[in-house]
Amino acid sequence: MTKAALGMLQNDTLIPGLTPSGEYKLQAMLSSIRPGPTKGFASVQCEFREYDGSEVDLCPRSLLRRTIKTAKSHGLQFLMGFEVEIVFMSRSPEGTFMPMAESRSHVWSSARALHGSGKLDMLTEIYDTLLSAGISLEQWHPESADGQYEFVLPPLAPLEAVDTLLQAREIITTVAANHSLRATLLPKPFEHQPGTAAHVHISISSPDGDDPTVYEAFYAGFLKHLPAIIAFTYTKPASFDRVRDGFWAGGRWVAWGTQNRETALRK
Repeated sequence: MTKAALGMLQNDTLIPGLTPSGEYKLQAMLSSIRPGPTKGFASVQCEFREYDGSEVDLCPRSLLRRTIKTAKSHGLQFLMGFEVEIVFMSRSPEGTFMPMAESRSHVWSSARALHGSGKLDMLTEIYDTLLSAGISLEQWHPESADGQYEFVLPPLAPLEAVDTLLQAREIITTVAANHSLRATLLPKPFEHQPGTAAHVHISISSPDGDDPTVYEAFYAGFLKHLPAIIAFTYTKPASFDRVRDGFWAGGRWVAWGTQNRETALRK
């Protein structure tokens, strides 16, 4: 893989200072191998490596491993569980994407969202395929936008949680494609409806994790770095459209709150 890929913009242009020369190799992390994303196949997560086998500083997975190690040296351990929000869309005769058929009956957490041809079959296949890959859902339910669903992944150690998130997304989008649907993670597919996010539940699972001096310091560190974190997590203009005030989407403020859906960090 070309080294320039880590500094390439969405329009395939390079940021200043990079050249098209040089390559990394991908090293399979066999501990992450799972069946899927469809029957007869398996998938595995990889890390970037130099050709001499050394780690690459900019590899996201390697960086996460090092961060976990640093936290452990401070006596901190974590559990993380992701929510996969996703919108299923069908293709119109003109080739554009639109909410899948009958999605106007869509209601948050209501069985009405299962009405219509093929929805329950697809969702059941998603559940079964995830289970065969060793991914046990905590729950799944219709969300608020047309054709939008949420799949709640189990609490896991951080590295396994992120691997599971990526593999679950691949399974969900592949099953949807096999049912002639497009599964999109676009943050704001509809202007006047709730957007799509990837919320994460984080627990400090080390013995003193419920000590206010520990978790309040964690909150403070998170909020201090939140503006920089957003540079990586809000990667599209639609990401900022999603967090407009009044949509229960985290809002515009660097803030935390107790059960407050208008803050980025919710206790």
